[in-house]
Amino acid sequence: MIDRRPLALVRCADSTEVSIVVKATTAAGIPLCVKGGGHQISGGAIVEDGVVIDLGLMRTVDVDVVAKTVTVGGGALLGDLDRAVARHGLAVPAGVVSHTGVGGLVLGGGIGWLSRSRGLTIDSLLGARVITGDGDVVAADELRNADLFWAVRGGGGSFGVVVEYTFGAEPIGPVTFGTRVVRLSEARQALEAYGSCLPTLPRELQVMVKLQKMRDGEVGTFGGEPAITFEWLWCGDPQRAHDAVNLLGLARFGTERVRVTNFAAVQSQQDHRYPHGYRYFLKPGHLAGISSDVIETIIAAAGEMPTEDAQIELLLLGGAVDDVPEGGCAYPNRSAAIAFTVTGGWRDRRSDDEHSDWCRATHAALSRSASPGGYVNFLGADGPLALSDVFGEQKLAKLRQIKRTYDPNDVFQPPVHITPAEPEETIDRPVLEEAQ
Repeated sequence: MIDRRPLALVRCADSTEVSIVVKATTAAGIPLCVKGGGHQISGGAIVEDGVVIDLGLMRTVDVDVVAKTVTVGGGALLGDLDRAVARHGLAVPAGVVSHTGVGGLVLGGGIGWLSRSRGLTIDSLLGARVITGDGDVVAADELRNADLFWAVRGGGGSFGVVVEYTFGAEPIGPVTFGTRVVRLSEARQALEAYGSCLPTLPRELQVMVKLQKMRDGEVGTFGGEPAITFEWLWCGDPQRAHDAVNLLGLARFGTERVRVTNFAAVQSQQDHRYPHGYRYFLKPGHLAGISSDVIETIIAAAGEMPTEDAQIELLLLGGAVDDVPEGGCAYPNRSAAIAFTVTGGWRDRRSDDEHSDWCRATHAALSRSASPGGYVNFLGADGPLALSDVFGEQKLAKLRQIKRTYDPNDVFQPPVHITPAEPEETIDRPVLEEAQ
């Protein structure tokens, strides 16, 4: 759905080459953009009449088993990271689709199957190597350029090209994954039962609720009719999984399939739902809980679902996500209970209006029960953003100051675009500590 024609696409092999491209394009006044995994549907990885910095050659993943750290190139995908650490019995919290780019995920925060038990992806980030708007190569961590480190953890890609990430990795054993599929005729009772149990759920239990059409081969296909699925991951002793899942109160509804597996396998199981080459539309938000209005909206949306693939996803947050203070990094709304996303995916351009209109209408209905803002990685696909609603006034002001320090000429303009501070907010530019 993105039809833009760049002047050139440059496949950089290392930070030096990225720096050269940034300096050359800015000197010539040519716009540029950055492509990591290319998973962002708003078109931020391609620029009209400009230069694309493609990090696809930078897919290295180096694991230090003794230190339990992993250093990842800016073009690596989640699958690259997941498989590399899994060989050593380790994991880094990440997203839910393995062909997502690590870089883009981190810059927006990184919510996924381990968020409740181990935090966001950015909560495992130890440091990053960044190319600034001037083409400088700098290190960002708690001690060096700490303000930049604060910004890239959830503030998006407005501050530079992140060419390398270093994470802490934690041991992980087998995980238990289950999918319960519930007919729409039982959806109201099942969602009410789930909504009432949320305060009692242990953080080792992650739950994603979806309205979707089941496909052949999936549990409880129901002839391709819309259904409610409760997908859950238990990151703990498999012997305790049954008792934890019973807290959901769903045993009398639908059909369930449960298996004990490894985390890397869970990470790739949704890949078929988001193939490359589809047309996509997506809008996010946050919910405080599963209210009666939310339930009615989901059931009503099921009756209007487009002909091809469409979904409403509700990912449970809390737990370790909320352990980090709100001001600890740029990522906004740590206290949100649920992240919701309305998604359409289709192949025929003649269906554009059918799918995008359903997404907009469903999102608008859910937003009546939502708080402002939404997950940064899913924003920017549907026009200008009220950034103060996303980050809050205080965080936005800090982000603008940091932008002025590291990219005062506004070289980097991703879909969630932080502009430099206003002239009256000028600050002294510090001496940046270069990466070794």
